[in-house]
Amino acid sequence: MLALKVNAVNEKKGVTVWVSVTNESEEVAELLFNTSQRISIAVYDDNQKRVYRSESEWMYLQVVEHVMLQANEEVVFQEKMPSSYFEEGHTYKGSVRLAVHTINDEKTLQQPQTFTFTR
Repeated sequence: MLALKVNAVNEKKGVTVWVSVTNESEEVAELLFNTSQRISIAVYDDNQKRVYRSESEWMYLQVVEHVMLQANEEVVFQEKMPSSYFEEGHTYKGSVRLAVHTINDEKTLQQPQTFTFTR
């Protein structure tokens, strides 16, 4: 079982989202990515309007990579979102999911993790 923890950090040039992925099982977890994208982020303003989406901002390479997570091992991914998407003094809600194709050779439906930040 994989556990995701999300943290959004305000910085001068934007917001960085850090996603920690921990293998909480006793067995090795094999994560198969079919692009260079590791996390998928969507951010919404107070009116539920989407103001940022990873796939609209970044271009990803078509590559296949296997990431092996040992029992209780953690890996951290990050994405920097430019400040041009966000207005000062506003609060935003976001969701993030792991952009993995399969986990242990099985397609998986993931519940997105949510986060909130004020710019």
